[in-house]
Amino acid sequence: EAQAANAVSARVPSMEMLRFGSSGTECVSYALRFARAFTGRKLIVRFEGAYHGWADGIHWSAHPALADAGPVERPNVIPDSSGIPDELGLSLLVVPWNNPEALKAVFAEHGDEIAAVITEPIMGNSGGLLPQPGFLELMRELTTASGSLLIFDEVLVGFRVGPAGAQGLFGITPDLTVLAKALGGGFPVAAVGGRRDVMELVASGGVQHGGTYNSSPMACAAAIAALEVMGRDGFYEEMMARGERLANGLVEIATAAGIDSCWTGVGSLFQLWLGSSEPPTDYRSAQALVAASPFTTFRNEMLERRIIIQPPQEGLFLMSAAHTDEDIEMTLAAAADVMPAVAAAIAAGEVGPGGGVR
Repeated sequence: EAQAANAVSARVPSMEMLRFGSSGTECVSYALRFARAFTGRKLIVRFEGAYHGWADGIHWSAHPALADAGPVERPNVIPDSSGIPDELGLSLLVVPWNNPEALKAVFAEHGDEIAAVITEPIMGNSGGLLPQPGFLELMRELTTASGSLLIFDEVLVGFRVGPAGAQGLFGITPDLTVLAKALGGGFPVAAVGGRRDVMELVASGGVQHGGTYNSSPMACAAAIAALEVMGRDGFYEEMMARGERLANGLVEIATAAGIDSCWTGVGSLFQLWLGSSEPPTDYRSAQALVAASPFTTFRNEMLERRIIIQPPQEGLFLMSAAHTDEDIEMTLAAAADVMPAVAAAIAAGEVGPGGGVR
């Protein structure tokens, strides 16, 4: 356990102390508990379209129907599953992604009640939407000024977009970080950690954190091994280059077939958007593209050629070190083969969401 923890904190210095768990959902829930215990406050700010796991206290407004979503500047707080008590929504404030004025307004109204802002530094759940310049910096500024905490949910992006995750990529230091997925290279392991003064609440026993399988030898060994592999010279440069080759190649192929297209994200985590050359910047602009996208046809045609991609238009292409140059070229060849069918689907009006469950 100590060896695994040291390996994580060596890569992510903001995690001065950390605890292991078994899933991202679990560790996000603990991060929220730690923030509330440390600040003595209740409210959590989260962004419309982000996903932070399925726990009742945070599984809200990840994929709301636009008819129910409410005002753009102050979205409604909407549960993403039946069986979640309405009362839990009273502890959340929902803000549109990449909207500095809306974020400022929430802090102006509720600053001394806010325990934390939780965010995916890259919004993977809505198609790899990057933060616009200054947006993460504004989160850091507002939380520091108000005495609330900044939580980076790096379950999806941690150790995928760089050796220190998204916080290293963007140069922003959060108060708490949640890791999973790439942390164990496929094994069930997650971690939550951050500032020593916050995490010492757990170490002292003042805030409960427990779990039968926390820090299991298998999980810790997996984390140590995965971090060793990801520490190889050139690991991220190679993976990013392959991903960028795939993303740019897909756009070139779509354009050659007369289809407007673009991609969002970074090389190791991106999404191809079909039907528009203007990338979305938040959940609602992404949903507007989904409504006019032939992505379902693209996905189904690629599957016929033995290429599996995530079904929904707002899903992701996720690169791994196991992907080779040959895999990229095979995927691009298949895409070139299917793009005429995708163009025909657009002409026939066969567009819109389908093929995936959110």
